[in-house]
Formats: sequence, C-alpha cells, structure tokens
Amino acid sequence: YVYMEWWGEFPTGLHEKYIGNYRDVAFAGKMTHALAVESNLTKLPKLLDLTQGVFGVHDDDALYPMAFHDKRTNTAMRSEASYKNGLEFHQQQKFFLAWPRTTRVMLWGGFGFSSTQQGPPGCELGQELCTPEPIFKEDSTTACMPTPTRSPLPAEEAQKHQ
Repeated sequence: YVYMEWWGEFPTGLHEKYIGNYRDVAFAGKMTHALAVESNLTKLPKLLDLTQGVFGVHDDDALYPMAFHDKRTNTAMRSEASYKNGLEFHQQQKFFLAWPRTTRVMLWGGFGFSSTQQGPPGCELGQELCTPEPIFKEDSTTACMPTPTRSPLPAEEAQKHQ
C-alpha cells in the first residue's frame, strides 16, 4: 500500500494521482485527546462529529495511522497514542477500527522499547549493521506483546525491548 508520509501543510490535489493517499496524523490525535485527555465529559459527544484530522484531507484521500514513529515517547503519555498507555491504547485502537468515517486505518505495528533511540529487537544502539529478530519464533509462537489489562502498562512491560 502506498501513501504519502509527509507532503506539506495542505494537499494540492496532485500527489494522490501519482503517489497514493495522504497520511492524516491529526485524526488519531483528536480521538486520543477526546478519549484519554479531555476531563470534561460533557465534551465527549463531540467526538461523534469527528470527520477529519488534517484540514483539507478528506476520507477518500486519507490513511489514518493510530500510532507512528514520530510520536514515540520513552514513557506513557496520555496525550500520545502509544502502546505504553496499556489498556487505554487498546481501547482507542478498537474505537479507531470501529469508527465508520475512516476507510483506511493503520494500527501500530512496531516493537517495545525503553528509549526512542532503539531500533527493533536484534538491533542495538551503536551497531552499524544488524538483523532484526523475527516475530515468529522457531516453536511457532510469536514475540508479540500480550493484550494489556491496565493503564498505563507496568514499567517492566512498557520498557521491555521486544
């Protein structure tokens, strides 16, 4: 799937003809703010009016990432969609997938880290060349994180490099 990672402040109508969709990173931020940050619950129904994130990017031209590399944080921050927020993030992903006004969504696909400077497991700081560890182990189990049960994730889980 091809999409424009960064394209400037306002879509020109030319890029999607040759490249694909625009990444709308603001949509997830607005959703995260409404579900996790806003303390005035009388504002929660306004979330149901959410139709776009970045001004000028409409659903037919958008790809909505839930979490992405630019927004990684070393610790849990409710204002940023991050696996480190635990169950809260898991619930946001469910909302994001069920939302009827977004056609193309991209959930977080990555790895656990204790520092935003870390690469994937198998690639440590200072290595010039490396081979990331595979997701599937030899015994056919996966190296995936378990479904979170609390928010934020306990420190030992949030800082685990996996």
